[in-house]
Amino acid sequence: MNKQTGDHLSLFVFIVVMVPLSLFWHELGHVIGGKLVRATHITVTLGLGKPLFRLNVGNMTFDVRRIFFVHSLTETKKNDSLSRREIVIVSMMGPLNSLVLGLCFYAVHQLAMPSFVIYLMFLFNIWIGIINLLPFKWKSRHSDGYAIVKALFFH
Repeated sequence: MNKQTGDHLSLFVFIVVMVPLSLFWHELGHVIGGKLVRATHITVTLGLGKPLFRLNVGNMTFDVRRIFFVHSLTETKKNDSLSRREIVIVSMMGPLNSLVLGLCFYAVHQLAMPSFVIYLMFLFNIWIGIINLLPFKWKSRHSDGYAIVKALFFH
């Protein structure tokens, strides 16, 4: 395999395999937060478009959609409304999970397996963690940072 083919294959693996896994890992952070606050139901959606499949596990639902490498979302519900503290906990756990995974990829890249895809995973997960901590809202969507600021100062 020549270098150009290898680069294209690495980029393909990054976009189709590694990005969705990173998005899922980020959402698992929110799932952990939901479990910490004793949520009654947690729904994780990975992707956009028509559903590919749905998996129900206890009080959790995992939805995977056709365009699974561009979007992810977790909804956490309780019988009572989430308190400000609970919103902060659930919202913080996704970015923290991404930052920890990014640091793990950095360590693997530096200590064991220097590769283009591993380095991209480091950068991508750090980016997901930092971007999601910034408070912003666009149309009906908002970042984890927006949810945190809203809970702390405007709830």
